[in-house]
Amino acid sequence: MWHPCHCRPWQGKRKLYVMAIGIALFFLVITLFSIAGRTADTRDSADWKPTNDGSRTT
Repeated sequence: MWHPCHCRPWQGKRKLYVMAIGIALFFLVITLFSIAGRTADTRDSADWKPTNDGSRTT
């Protein structure tokens, strides 16, 4: 009979590292796109504020 305790201990840790790297890359991409100005304001009130060809005029 196969039990979870027979799994190699590094397999679970490897999945956690891959997930952590994936999440870090996701936030890095979001940050880079934000710095480059490639993000949009999707809040509900964004439709009612003035824009200049899609760019926010503050």
